[in-house]
Amino acid sequence: MDIVRFKGGLGNQMFQYAFLKSLEYHKRKAGASLGFYEEYPDSRRFELDRVFPNIRMDKGFDTEFLASYDKWNLIKSDSKKLERFKKDVKNRYFWSETEDEVGRYQAEVYLTENCVFAGYWQTEKYFIEIRKDLLEDFRFLNGDREQSLSALGQQLLEHDNYVSVHVRRGDYLQFSEVYGNICKEQYYEAAMAYISQRVQSPVFVFFSDDIEWVKGHYGDKKSIYVEESMFEDYQSWYDMYLMSCCSHNIIANSTFSWWGAWLNQREEKLVIAPKKWMNNRNMADICPKNWIRL
Repeated sequence: MDIVRFKGGLGNQMFQYAFLKSLEYHKRKAGASLGFYEEYPDSRRFELDRVFPNIRMDKGFDTEFLASYDKWNLIKSDSKKLERFKKDVKNRYFWSETEDEVGRYQAEVYLTENCVFAGYWQTEKYFIEIRKDLLEDFRFLNGDREQSLSALGQQLLEHDNYVSVHVRRGDYLQFSEVYGNICKEQYYEAAMAYISQRVQSPVFVFFSDDIEWVKGHYGDKKSIYVEESMFEDYQSWYDMYLMSCCSHNIIANSTFSWWGAWLNQREEKLVIAPKKWMNNRNMADICPKNWIRL
């Protein structure tokens, strides 16, 4: 059986789940290893099935993951063995995404058997064939669990001129060598100008981990700034849910807003994403072909 190692926040968990489901679509039995969240409790928490009650997957398999991981460490320390191992795809029992592979589709993953997969699998090319099923799996906990959330979601869904704008600062400022100088003010100005030329009377709906900063830099009197105080019991997934309710999306180089846009089911949607995703990786397949890159 295949094992997918989960790690990272909600957006990454969704990619890993979608990849696991793509393995099942290819007639393989797959399970999830969640041991990362016990090993690094201060990093992230596993919240996938808390946010999406339709999630279905076998969990556990941490012992199997660790056994394969130990064998992998012995091989990867020997360059000759490593080269032979990578070429013999059929017998690869451990697939750890390299920096060159992150955000790039690797069709060869489906040539393996009984493999442990450790990576992010950040491209819809792995799972576009099961989009309909994933949209069912990724139905939010309860969009009407809170009156204010339900009302805003319904407002966004009933009109065709609401545009989500995700501005991520926080940890991206801390790791500027990886994420910095990509989604700068010029990017958002160009994205909003692009939308304004194609959408009649757009209303920009801003989401950010620094909404006060955003208020001072973007938008106008018509804009909506989504903040925690708007809700009785705010949870971070509210932002992704509301992004998916908008007609169009301007995303950051963030898997969180990537999924907010991907879950937007409007056929005529415009999704704008930055040309570069990370400073140290190519990420050639990160965005669907019909998204606009600026």
